[in-house]
Amino acid sequence: MLKSNTKQGLLLRMVYVLFFIQAGTWFSLFALFLERNGLSGFESGIIMGIIPAVMLLVMPFWGMVADKLGHKNTLLITALLTCFCFFLFVANTGFWYFLISTVILSLVYNPTMNSLLDSIALDYVDTHKTTNYGNFRIFGSIGYAAGGLLVGRLMTVYLINPQDMKFIFIFASALLFVGWFLLLFLKQETKPVKHIKESIFVGLKPIFKDKDIVGFLILNAFVAVSIQSVWSYYTVYLNNIGASDQTVGVGIMIQALVELPFYPIAYFIIKKFGLVRAISISIFATALRLFLYATISHPIFALGIECLQGLSFILNLLAAIEYLNIAIPIQYRATGQALFATTYMGVGAIVGNWWAGYLVDAFGVQRMFLINAGIICITFFFSFFIKNRRYEYQKI
Repeated sequence: MLKSNTKQGLLLRMVYVLFFIQAGTWFSLFALFLERNGLSGFESGIIMGIIPAVMLLVMPFWGMVADKLGHKNTLLITALLTCFCFFLFVANTGFWYFLISTVILSLVYNPTMNSLLDSIALDYVDTHKTTNYGNFRIFGSIGYAAGGLLVGRLMTVYLINPQDMKFIFIFASALLFVGWFLLLFLKQETKPVKHIKESIFVGLKPIFKDKDIVGFLILNAFVAVSIQSVWSYYTVYLNNIGASDQTVGVGIMIQALVELPFYPIAYFIIKKFGLVRAISISIFATALRLFLYATISHPIFALGIECLQGLSFILNLLAAIEYLNIAIPIQYRATGQALFATTYMGVGAIVGNWWAGYLVDAFGVQRMFLINAGIICITFFFSFFIKNRRYEYQKI
């Protein structure tokens, strides 16, 4: 018989797989979906930018609500609403219809995939000291890889129209609902704070008083401006250089699979060099990654660039999550993680999407990557002005 805490750990890992597999079935292909439905690069950039723009407004709110109601309870609400919102993209087409549908989806979607699920994992880690956040996030990578492989295969089946690609939202809704159902059985590790008399905005005060935390959040916003072009236009890039639909799906799968062995390596780098210097290393790897996209035009060779995914994304993600988990008081962690999502996938992603969309129309997708490689090189230089912080937990 498995112990109760072991069952809870396995259940949380299953939730990560399902929540991320739904992202792999639609978000990674969203820009390609918009392009195949007749939108220009700039129009796609505007719609892709809507997701972080709305998140900028709602993520701090959801984070503070989670500090009151509990992480699990809030995630159950937003995940179920997201399941219904996916069907908006099946009903109609057109720029304005997609824009409005994206606004509605964004009001509830981002809390589902980012800060709330991570906060649940961090709560579990706090009460089970033999594990770490990366041991759960790795199952998100497995799910994302499975999602990419799934849709890549489905787009080659003649019964499914690969041009409008609306089926990706149906699959995403079904997979997320299964994850929501499993989440019902997950124990809430921390209790909601029921007797705090202060405003829910009180959690922002200790965070914004710390200049190091503020500088760290701003740094990650600038990182996101350049890396967002990968998340939004990677599938468009593969399509433009002649990759088949199945190759596009394989590319998404590889992008996630190469993350799997990198988690222990990332923690080694973090412990060796510190949290902020680890992000400096990640920024340099991202600059190299964007430069390679700009210079490689053969689909098979382009797939090899994804070997940098661990350094450019996972290292940055783990270092940022652990930094805020250490630096922010425990009662305000959901607010802190929401602020990270707001700056990294909010402010930075808004600018990054619109900027990338403009560059794609003006210069093409590969030159867009080259320009963004130059921008992130400047960000690498400024990362050394942020005070480093050692990784205090020894969990691996």
